[in-house]
Amino acid sequence: MDMLEIPSTWTAEPVRPRWQSALRFAGSIVWFPVVCVLWGAVAAAFIVVGMFAR
Repeated sequence: MDMLEIPSTWTAEPVRPRWQSALRFAGSIVWFPVVCVLWGAVAAAFIVVGMFAR
């Protein structure tokens, strides 16, 4: 039997320290605009290449 099927083996995830949660939140706040700019640049590059491609 798989370990996931035995309810007695289920345990809660360990609590993440407050500093680690804050660091992950800050990282996501910084990373999201970077990804948006990157996708915008990729889209613009495709549009420019598409305008001049035959």
